[in-house]
Amino acid sequence: MKRSKKLSHDYAITAWICSVHPDIRQDVKDRFSKRDHEDAVERIVTKLYKHDTNADVPELLNKFWKEWKAFKNETGVYAKRNMWNVRDAKDGNSAEWHDMYSVGKTDVLGYIATRVTSPAVGMGDAERSWGVMNGIKSGQRAHLSGEKIEMPSIISTTQKLNSAQIMHERLEKIDCQHKSALWGDEDLAFDLGLEKFGLDINAIRNMPTVPERIFRGWIEDWEKELFTVNDAVAKYKLLQKYKGLVFTDDRHETTYTISTTKMYWKPYRGGGWCVICEPPEYDGTNEDVLEFYQLRWLTLTLTNHPC
Repeated sequence: MKRSKKLSHDYAITAWICSVHPDIRQDVKDRFSKRDHEDAVERIVTKLYKHDTNADVPELLNKFWKEWKAFKNETGVYAKRNMWNVRDAKDGNSAEWHDMYSVGKTDVLGYIATRVTSPAVGMGDAERSWGVMNGIKSGQRAHLSGEKIEMPSIISTTQKLNSAQIMHERLEKIDCQHKSALWGDEDLAFDLGLEKFGLDINAIRNMPTVPERIFRGWIEDWEKELFTVNDAVAKYKLLQKYKGLVFTDDRHETTYTISTTKMYWKPYRGGGWCVICEPPEYDGTNEDVLEFYQLRWLTLTLTNHPC
């Protein structure tokens, strides 16, 4: 009993109410209490959607409980009897079951249930965390409690992961001279035998790399509310989407390139953020040739003309 509080943590409670095993479902019906369990589940739902800045948490929680009620009572999308008689349901393979019958049919429950009922991928993460903690709990800090050591452990682990990623990127460079370099002369000479198909291998190797990025040619939900917000954060987010795009405006019969560093704020009613568009003759000094396109109308032009 003295360990029950830590064993019955928020993830365990959420996985418990989302389980498809017949015995556990009956246990949930017998013991589930809004007073004891509802807050724990809502903390997990909030945490798993924390990455989504556009998430309406109260509405997500409302949807979750409606969908979970249908799941518990086997109604709505869960009314088909065959789904409760499959092997995954009888064996309690909840993650696989929810991936088949909840994901795509529910808005919130499928997303939450597949995550909280998934088995642990292994003990490697726990071993690494233990190693980090041992490095911190030394000397005068040997008696730090679990709560106090949590933040230093997170900082230390994040720093090591970032350092490893930086080193990996350095080792991947073609001109890397380190003994552990991931690219060598044999990699540069490898050509998949393409010359057998009549291809010029040297021409392919000397082709310049073209950067790519996905452009969504419509007004996305997250940017609607930023069009009329005059602050640096809104400017930065909008510029990340539109900077550097090249398009043709039929009215002027001119090809424009959107500035990668600047935007213009149009004041007064009906105004908002505008992108600064540079024609081919723009030399960086003559600003009279620049065109300003208000973002709420620019997308229509970009949608009809390839960027």
